[in-house]
Amino acid sequence: MRTLIKFLLFLAVIVVQSCSNNDDNDCSDILCNSGPAVFEFKIVDIETGENIIGKIISGQGIEVTNALSTSDPDYSIITENDRNILRISTFNPSDFTITHSYYYTNEEIFKFSVDTEQRTEDCCFSVQINDVIIEGADYELDEETGIYIIKKSIRSSVGASESLENYHAFFENSELEITPFANSYFNSNLKDIDVVQGDKLVFKLLTHDEGSEQVADDELTKIVYFEVDPEATEFTLNTDNFEEANALIGFSASDKIIRRVTKGEITGTKISDNEWEVEVDVATGEEDESPFIQMQEPKQSYNKSTYEDVWEPIYGTHIFN
Repeated sequence: MRTLIKFLLFLAVIVVQSCSNNDDNDCSDILCNSGPAVFEFKIVDIETGENIIGKIISGQGIEVTNALSTSDPDYSIITENDRNILRISTFNPSDFTITHSYYYTNEEIFKFSVDTEQRTEDCCFSVQINDVIIEGADYELDEETGIYIIKKSIRSSVGASESLENYHAFFENSELEITPFANSYFNSNLKDIDVVQGDKLVFKLLTHDEGSEQVADDELTKIVYFEVDPEATEFTLNTDNFEEANALIGFSASDKIIRRVTKGEITGTKISDNEWEVEVDVATGEEDESPFIQMQEPKQSYNKSTYEDVWEPIYGTHIFN
């Protein structure tokens, strides 16, 4: 019996020493790496609660950048079983910006900052999350699933099944931002335009011709943009005030050109807070020179709308704060 007790005591000492050695020196035979901290986000329409990843916005168009690292961030769109979840993984403190890129736009959805700390205890590595900050959107944490619900407003746009041949709209609390086109070193007249927050009414007329199926690259989009006083109930724009109204005309085909309107007239009458009647007959350039751009539209109803991209017909919707 004494021999058995001595043996058990001896074995206990060996076990204690073995654990001590593992704690202090050798952890090679212990596998308990927790991996990175993982965060999941569902982006929903703030009004309807509809999951907009892969439906209203394209999951392939979502991009994630990290201001605290030069390495590409680890993120993916989880689409199995129609989950449509954005998953971001990180070991280190990070300042992520999540954007949606679509044609010519690159819009911020939200910012996500996380403070992490890497720890090793009893040979086990783990990432401790000290703080999480989400900015640029309303959100809530689903305690049951651990998923952050990001709530965003949605900019409506023309759907793929709708006609683009007669698109007329005006935008409240807006103004036109006019800058030289990015590749305008060949022609200083090229302009790029965007609709941003402001104190004007911005009007947009867009026509789009799909062209012939038998001919490549013969699609043609033409636009007219201009601003008016939001307090006005009617207006007349002509050579006397085209520049003040930032009246622009342009086209997009194999090339893209925007120029200021130089001739013609635009008249409008307010019907209600949601509707104007506008007639457009404007041009820029000379008929015997290139480019000569002209837009003639009889009196049409322009309805209150939200922002859309300038050039190509955008078959989808956009998100914004």
